[in-house]
Amino acid sequence: MKLDQLYPTPVFKAKLEDDTEGIFVDSSARKYSKWNDYLEDNILPKCIYCYPTNGLYETDGDDGAVCVKFDTSPACKVAKRVLNFADTAATCVAFATVAVGVAAMCTVPVAGPIIAASSAAVTSTSVYGLGRSGYALFDRAKHRQSIGLADAEARGCWLSIVGSSLGFAQGRMIASMTKAARAGEVLGRTGQIAFLAVQTGSLTVNGLGVAQGLAILIEKKKKK
Repeated sequence: MKLDQLYPTPVFKAKLEDDTEGIFVDSSARKYSKWNDYLEDNILPKCIYCYPTNGLYETDGDDGAVCVKFDTSPACKVAKRVLNFADTAATCVAFATVAVGVAAMCTVPVAGPIIAASSAAVTSTSVYGLGRSGYALFDRAKHRQSIGLADAEARGCWLSIVGSSLGFAQGRMIASMTKAARAGEVLGRTGQIAFLAVQTGSLTVNGLGVAQGLAILIEKKKKK
């Protein structure tokens, strides 16, 4: 965090027809039912920020000073930082397993232990990806953001869910194929076609997800 840089970020309060207390809305169009909800769930980057004590600029009764507080953003919390590290690790593992998958599709010889490790890795990262993307969509819905495919970030979450599901299926199929090979069994033609379809689908969807993520990063960079 750079303490010598100051950035204003707007948060305003709005009243809905069916809401007597009103809601808080930030610059990302995330809606918060309470001010404490904003303080706990805002998506500001790691920073120290100053905010009005109760979400509204008010003065105290003595000297007329505005009541404000300072705090670190939720992104500074240990749990958030651990999740960010896990996201990076999962992404690296996903790229590695995709590389193994592409090599296998191109008939490049891949050692059995590498395939087995790839199977375990793709299964675990797929489960993690499903959980993270599912929660991201839940969080967006909770704060009344779009979860439709028309929204770029929501679309990325849906692609991740589909890609993770296919990745999980691929991992389980690789594990079954490895077990069968050790037992001296040969995968039938139907099984080969099914595996190729799942593998191709997984690589395609995950590739689209990567492209979608890059597009979002480029768009955010342009807005700065």
